Amino acid sequence: NRQFMLTKRETEAVSIAWEAEYGMTMFNVINAYTRAAHDDSMTSEEAYKLERIAGMILALVKG
Repeated sequence: NRQFMLTKRETEAVSIAWEAEYGMTMFNVINAYTRAAHDDSMTSEEAYKLERIAGMILALVKG
């Protein structure tokens, strides 16, 4: 999360989402970021940032 310069609020949202998406694959990590982005408390900017991070992680996996 430090690598992506998440705010405390974004970090907390990803941590909560991780509990629901927990697993041993990178796709679980990606799903945690997208789940956090869909949280109703996220602003449009925060949601966009989290979705972009999920996309960056996916690009690393596919790379």
